[in-house]
Amino acid sequence: MTPATPSTERARRASATIPRVLAVLVVLGAAALGAVSVPSCANPVQDQAIAALGGELSGVPPGPFHRPGQPCVVCHSENGTTKLQMVLGGTVFADLTSFKGVTDVDVVFTDSIGQTMTTTTNCVGNFYISSNSWSPKFPLAVEVRFPVFNMDGTEQMQSDGNGGMKLVQKVKAMGSVISRDGSCADCHKLTGRAPRTDASGTIIGYESTGWIYCNAVGDTNYFPDNSLTCPGKPPPFTGGTSSTTGASSSSSTSATSSSASSTSSTGAGG
Repeated sequence: MTPATPSTERARRASATIPRVLAVLVVLGAAALGAVSVPSCANPVQDQAIAALGGELSGVPPGPFHRPGQPCVVCHSENGTTKLQMVLGGTVFADLTSFKGVTDVDVVFTDSIGQTMTTTTNCVGNFYISSNSWSPKFPLAVEVRFPVFNMDGTEQMQSDGNGGMKLVQKVKAMGSVISRDGSCADCHKLTGRAPRTDASGTIIGYESTGWIYCNAVGDTNYFPDNSLTCPGKPPPFTGGTSSTTGASSSSSTSATSSSASSTSSTGAGG
């Protein structure tokens, strides 16, 4: 055996090192290529929810008046598809039997530490609160405050007790709280209170609490028709079975004057 010398030992080490260096370079190169060609991980659940919303209504571009009654935060969230992020969003309709949007409804939220925020519906009934304007502490209480109209379209007035007059306003409060979901339509679906049955046909629950509405059965509040001037359009289908509790289950309605002292954000929907 030829005795090892310093020069032969260095050559042996070099020859052994080259394959290892090449192997590392190959791995790093593959990783770099992967970083370029492989997209980041998506959220398949959210992707499916967005796809299920379908396309835009003809003539209504994305914006404050689009998609009334749809779950706004599905798209308007940190992982959504739009720049505007919402903490809360929804739509208020006139009654149990139509998808007529109601404008100028104050939607008042109160969080678990007593902070309040008010947003107002637009002509299609949409409202929202952006994520950068409020960070509420869930759960939230919510109520809607809306004017009362006569048959001729004028707003009803009443004495303010000081020799003047003030608008008549009704208040409808949700009987439960918003636990965490900022999309009102995730619970208040356009399908209404369609019954859910078991194999025997027995009703075991409901698919939804129903859409959010102002007029209960028997109410005579003649909301103006905004369809000719509103840039938005109502949902393009008829809702499911509704009930007298509908979207505002366990809610109470009373005439009162608006006295909320809170920050206002002009509403728009999902």
